[in-house]
Amino acid sequence: PLPIETFPTERLPNGELPILWSAPQFSAIDQHGRHITEQELRGHVWVADFIFTRCTSACPIMTANMLLVQKATPDAGVRFVSFSVDPSYDTPEVLKQYASVWKGDESRWLLLSTDRQTLYHTAAGMRVTIMPTDDQDEPVLHSSLFLLVDQQGQVRRVYNSSVDSALRQLPADIAMLVNGDARLPIPEPTNGNSPAAAGEQLFVSLGCAGCHHHTRIAPPLTGIF
Repeated sequence: PLPIETFPTERLPNGELPILWSAPQFSAIDQHGRHITEQELRGHVWVADFIFTRCTSACPIMTANMLLVQKATPDAGVRFVSFSVDPSYDTPEVLKQYASVWKGDESRWLLLSTDRQTLYHTAAGMRVTIMPTDDQDEPVLHSSLFLLVDQQGQVRRVYNSSVDSALRQLPADIAMLVNGDARLPIPEPTNGNSPAAAGEQLFVSLGCAGCHHHTRIAPPLTGIF
C-alpha cells in the first residue's frame, strides 16, 4: 500500500477532486444482518474506514471522528462504511452493540463484518494496510485513513483521520460531490461556546460514550450528568 504522503491531496485546476482509483468489489454482512455489496452504495457518496471493536488505540478516535464528520454532513444520502479488520471476533451482533454504544446514525452508518478473503481483497483494493499481530490486545495493525468515494464508486480523496484540518475538509468535499459545488466553505470545528456544549448533549454528540463505555480505554463516567 502507498504511504499517505503519496496520495494526491490537491483539487484539479477546475476545483474538482481527482479520480484516484476504483473502489473494489466486496460482499459483507452489516450490523443488521443485511447482505451489502459495493452495488448497494452506487449512487451514494460514501466515506470508508477500517476498524475493529476490540481496539483500544486508534479505532476509538477514528470512530469518534467518523461520527463527527457524519454530524457535519446532513445529507441523508451520504453513507459511512466501517469495515471490520477482526473477522474472528466482529460478528454482526458485536458490530450492532458497538454501533449502539457510539450512537451513530445507523440509517447511514454501515458496520461490515468480514471474512479473511473479503477483508484482504477489500483492503488491497482500497490501498490500505492490514497486518495481523501476535498481540492478543491489539491483534491487528491497520490504516487510520478515511477514504472518500463518489457515486460511481471512484475513490476521490484520502484523509488522515487524526488531522483536524483534514476532518474539516472532508464534509466540504462530501458536499462538493453531492452538490457539484467546489466553492463550499470548510466547516469550522465545534467549540465549547456552541449550543451543543450543555453536558449530556455534548457527551452524546462527541461520541464520548464509545470510549468511556470501555474501561480499558477511558474511565467510566457513570453519574457524571
